[in-house]
Order: sequence, then structure tokens, then C-alpha cells
Amino acid sequence: MPIKNLTDRESVTPRFRTLGKLRKGGEKTAKGYGPDLDHFRFTSDDAGIVDAFIEVYGEEPHALSVYLPHPATEQNFPTWKEAWTAGGLQHRCDGETCTIWLGQDGKYHRDPKPCPGGCDEVGRLEVIIPELIAAGYVGTVTMETHSLNDMVAITQVLLKTEELSGGDLRRVQFTLRRVPERISVPGWGANTGKRQRVEKWLVKIEPAVDWTQAQMALSRADERPALTDSHGAIEGDYTDPSDDSPFDESQLTTDIAHAGEVAAQAKVGAKIERPADAETVRGWLRKKAAWSNTERAEARCDGKKAQQVAALLGKAISWDGADEIELRKARLLTYQYIFGEEVQSSHDMTPKEAAAVIQWMGGGYEPTEPALSEARFLYHAAQIDAGQLEMFNEEAQA
Repeated sequence: MPIKNLTDRESVTPRFRTLGKLRKGGEKTAKGYGPDLDHFRFTSDDAGIVDAFIEVYGEEPHALSVYLPHPATEQNFPTWKEAWTAGGLQHRCDGETCTIWLGQDGKYHRDPKPCPGGCDEVGRLEVIIPELIAAGYVGTVTMETHSLNDMVAITQVLLKTEELSGGDLRRVQFTLRRVPERISVPGWGANTGKRQRVEKWLVKIEPAVDWTQAQMALSRADERPALTDSHGAIEGDYTDPSDDSPFDESQLTTDIAHAGEVAAQAKVGAKIERPADAETVRGWLRKKAAWSNTERAEARCDGKKAQQVAALLGKAISWDGADEIELRKARLLTYQYIFGEEVQSSHDMTPKEAAAVIQWMGGGYEPTEPALSEARFLYHAAQIDAGQLEMFNEEAQA
């Protein structure tokens, strides 16, 4: 039986343990906060978790592939105003009313009271990093930000994605990245009392391209207009696909195909921020290699190029303790995700396919960023595509 006000459902928030934090700034100095970084800095009390993270993303990742642990935006990204001192949290509020505050008796209270002021904005995004789970560490990672620009931008994307996903963010793959932007800040020195624009490295979150394209297709299919008269009565023979009446499946197929074409055309000429997600990279490699899912060129790349591809991808997706057999399987899974099941090794690639991979990875024998991060995204996507990596089911989240 649960203990009242301690372990009952009303008193406990269901969650997994926190594995670590993604930090935006460097380590604190004697003068206060550390410098603003252009990458994420991962910290954890468990050195094994830090090692597992660095093995996958390195020490200075600019982008991560993540999932969210909760259905709703507010659960995944709570934002508050908080006042802290050396002694700890003094109060937390929504800008007007405190939801928790430290009393003179040294205890925290939760009965509402007006905000006394002296608090600052903070947002904490809770994410799941699949590679940490694969390494044996089940839990979530927190990204904390005090930037109003971050808070607004992240909330906007999550709310829209929640709307498109039917109210459940848990099964959407996201990319979390650092992006430079010029923003308006209070001036200093000669500009005191004015506003000035400076470059800051902000945090952006975006759903995977393939998921977004699928939602676009479904949205367009659902929004075919029905003819109405001046009284709003529906005319014609349009039927709801959810009932037992026949509907035009060919038109639905055409709509979905058209939406895919529109999305593809929108990407042509658009500047893609890198590191890009797995679907975008795969599309770029296939286009560069003139790849076709119906006909494969008979010619195969020479042995030297095949070895270069294997060496590059092996170094990019390698992890601590992996032996050659495991790496060979990982490479094969990634090859097939990019170019299809006919590719059983790098020797099965066509000259154009091998050249596309080598060019993407930097052209030498050492993989370079941003391709290094993108290769890990590809391997992760390949695992999901092959059913080797599963998300938490709903029961685990309850």
C-alpha cells in the first residue's frame, strides 16, 4: 500500500532517474558563469555514463538525436521563474504566484502565495538519448536554459509537434542542436540604456524530416475540400474514409505522393543546417550517387575505395569495447539503410555510391565533423529501421 503524502500517486511524479545534464556553457570560473559554448557539454555524477556519451557523440557535440519521455509539452519542458541562493531554492513561481517556497521554518510549502520578486526564468528540457540506453543506462538527460529565446522557440516547436502527433510527443524523433543567431540584448558600456545585437549560440529542437514529411502528406490528404452550399450542407459524393463506404484510394495515393514532391522541392536549394538528421543525409547521399531503388548499376567500386568507405564509417560509428565482428554488423546495417539490402559490404557499392560516402566523410581516411555526428545518426536510424532499438512503451511511462 502507498504511504499517504509520500508514495501515493498524487504525491509522486512517474519518471526515470536523471542520468546527467546537457550544459550550454563552460565550467564556472572565479568570476561566475563559464563562457557561452557552440556545442553541448555533457556532465554526470557517473563517469561510466560520461564515457558512454563521449563514445557516441564526442566531447563537443553540436547536435544530438533524442526522444521525449512524456506526451505533453509542459511535461517535457517545464518553464518557471526561480530564486536561488547559496542555501538552495527560495521559491518557484509562474511570474505571479509561487507554487513552492521556503518558509521561515526551513520547510518548503506548496500553498499558493504572491511572487515576492527577485526570480529569473529557467527552462528544463527532459530528453531520452537512445545510445545511453543501448549502453545500459536507462534514464533521461536534462538540458537547462535561461535564455528567453530558447524557451519560446522550443515551446513553439513542441506545441506544434504535439498538435501534429495527436497529442503524444513520445514517439517522435527529434534533433537537438546548437545554432548561432544574432539576438537583441541590453547594451553595456557606451551602449548602456540601449539595445544591441550580438551573436549567441541558441538551442533548437526539430522533429525528424521523414516524420514531418509524413505528417504533411497526411494533412494534405485530410484537407481535401468538400463542396458546400450557402447553408453549409455537404453536396457531392465525398465520403469519410473512417466509415464503411468506398472512397477514392487512388486520389489519396496521389495526394500523399504530391505532398512528398512538394516537401522535396522545398528542400532543393534550401540551406540545410548541419549536422543534419539521418533522413536528410541519406537523401543527399542517394542523390549524389544517382541511386535508384529499382535498378542498380552492375559496376562495383574498386577495392581501395571499398576499404576507404569501411574505414571511415567504422571509425565514425565505433564504440568502446566493440570488436571487429560487431563493427562489421554495424557497418552493414548502415550501408543497407542508405543504399538498400543489396549492399552486403562496401565492396557491393557502385563507384558513385562509394564516392558520395567518401566525399561526405571529408575525402580522407579520418571522418570529420559534421559527418562524424551524422554517421551516428544514420546508424541509430538504421537500428530503428531494423527493429533493433525500441522506444519505451506506454506501460513503462506510466
